[in-house]
Amino acid sequence: MAATAELYGIPTLAYMTMNPGWVGREEIESLWFRKSLVVAFGYHTNSHKTIVDHSLVCPSTNGEEIKCAQCRRCITPRSC
Repeated sequence: MAATAELYGIPTLAYMTMNPGWVGREEIESLWFRKSLVVAFGYHTNSHKTIVDHSLVCPSTNGEEIKCAQCRRCITPRSC
């Protein structure tokens, strides 16, 4: 958090959950550092994607047809 605060002026974090759906959403919402999160990821491999029901979830790893260059949430925090 200190490094990203220095770089971006605000603390920014990413988070990964293995819980799908509303369980993953509730896990993310309960984190003490929730206000610093800019992107959340579900567990994913080449053959599996955990779909998480949260507005901060990475659309690409959530199974949507979107490319990183379109979203850029984890590349340039707070730009989406």
